[in-house]
Amino acid sequence: MTDIARTTTGYIASEEMLQSQNLEQSDSTQTHLREPGLSQQTTRPRAIRLQIRLQSLKGVATSHVVDIAKGITEPVIPAIPPVRSGQISGVEQAVQISGVEQAVKKTKPARIRISFIVRAGVTLLFLLFLFREISWPTLLSLLAHIKYTELLVGLSLGTLGVIFSAFLWHGLVRAESIQVDLARLTSLYLVGVAFSHFLPTSMGGDAVKAFYVGRDARNMAGSASAVLMSRITGFIGMLLVALPTLIFLHEQFDHELIKRFLLLNIFFVAGIGGMMVLAGFLPKMPTRLLQGAWAKNKIVAKVLETGTSMSRSMVRPRTMIEAISFGILFWITNCLNYYEYAIALGLHVPFTFYLIAVPFVGIVGALPISISGFGVRENLVVYLFSTIHVPPTTALAVVLLMDMQRLFFGALGGLLFLAMGDKPIST
Repeated sequence: MTDIARTTTGYIASEEMLQSQNLEQSDSTQTHLREPGLSQQTTRPRAIRLQIRLQSLKGVATSHVVDIAKGITEPVIPAIPPVRSGQISGVEQAVQISGVEQAVKKTKPARIRISFIVRAGVTLLFLLFLFREISWPTLLSLLAHIKYTELLVGLSLGTLGVIFSAFLWHGLVRAESIQVDLARLTSLYLVGVAFSHFLPTSMGGDAVKAFYVGRDARNMAGSASAVLMSRITGFIGMLLVALPTLIFLHEQFDHELIKRFLLLNIFFVAGIGGMMVLAGFLPKMPTRLLQGAWAKNKIVAKVLETGTSMSRSMVRPRTMIEAISFGILFWITNCLNYYEYAIALGLHVPFTFYLIAVPFVGIVGALPISISGFGVRENLVVYLFSTIHVPPTTALAVVLLMDMQRLFFGALGGLLFLAMGDKPIST
């Protein structure tokens, strides 16, 4: 649920970033075409409007705002004529606009830094607690005697999981009348992994994916809706994998584990169900309830747009069935991914165990407790394997292989991000 909220917030900030980039291009063109004798009466209101617009970008990264301010003010200063008595000079106006740089730096939300510090501290504490319980010689011996064939099979299954996720997302994007290449979505999926792993920012990987697809297609609401629906349909696919396993094979699992897993799923089902009801209800709210300040609020407007798009997606049975089917394939592949890495380390555990353990790890790892789930995920895997009497060191070796796979995909996504540039791709 926190990822979904972060996606919506990041999407709103992303659209403002896009609008500011368009503003920079249009105003730069008009500045170069300005006649030398243009009066300051025309220049001043424009500078004030730019100042107001730039001040609205406090939620966007500081570097973007600074570049926009400098790009606008530098060509404007030479075109402003000498001042008259009692008027503010053009240089002072430019300084006021550029002062947004200092304002944004000072007003950069302290809560983001505090949140990152807390999550980093939680990550370190969990890892330190875990590392005290393992045998390092045993861990190094397990990794030294790994079966490379099974390791490559596991990596191939991880790659297949990325492709299934891209297919799931692709179907939902097309349902929003956005035409985008599957290869492009696969690249953006990896870019999202990179942002989630390596950047301590409130704008998570889902928001990055929504921004780039929405920018290319000029449909931010539809793009954000597709990303949110990919999360929801993926969760439904996970339930369709895990719940039948619990129903028919519950004797094979620890009863406390079953209780905790079911409670966690009930919590998420309630949250996602409430969000889907809200998404369908908001667009139908009477107009009189959204008048005045509410109607002008940007967050309310974007939530309404995204809710409208999501409500349209939910009434398309074919789209939903296709997305849920790819969600099921993704989770089965993810379970096989863990299974193969365990075999590569010489650990033979029934595959049915992973049909419960892996979804459990996926849900808890998505919570914003630590940085990208590190620390929490490792301790949970060790606990889950302990219910079937697997030593902590062996269980940790399995999850470390999965962590290395995630970091590999994140590094690949970072390279793709650097290579793709910032120029929009027409769809």
